[in-house]
Amino acid sequence: MSKIILGILILTFSTTSFGQKFNLTELIKLSNMDWDDFDTYVTSKGYEYYKTEDDDFAETKAYSYDQARNSKAVYFIAKSVYKKTFTKMVAFQTVKKTEYLAIKEQLKTVGFKYISSETSKGSQFFKLPKRRRYC
Repeated sequence: MSKIILGILILTFSTTSFGQKFNLTELIKLSNMDWDDFDTYVTSKGYEYYKTEDDDFAETKAYSYDQARNSKAVYFIAKSVYKKTFTKMVAFQTVKKTEYLAIKEQLKTVGFKYISSETSKGSQFFKLPKRRRYC
């Protein structure tokens, strides 16, 4: 049992020790934050404001992380609030396969399953059904 707890702690500290990375728990927390807390959190991790899109459908605020400070962003994170449904979404983009696969594995671990994908504005999105909660 202590090996399992130690493994979880090591995994948690290793994923949060690198400032620009996000794990699934953080992404869920970010989706529930208000705009000010979202801005503070991602800015404290080294991200810089990128742009805001606000139309009749949704308001989205995006931030980028430039690892080498050479104006070529490696990471993007954005939060969207959909106006008609009052739902929220956080999108995280990385160019590193290991980080991408780690987040996919975390999603599977908590019960999400891949359904399909679509492309919007040049980015690929995965459609995942809501996980079933059993009491």
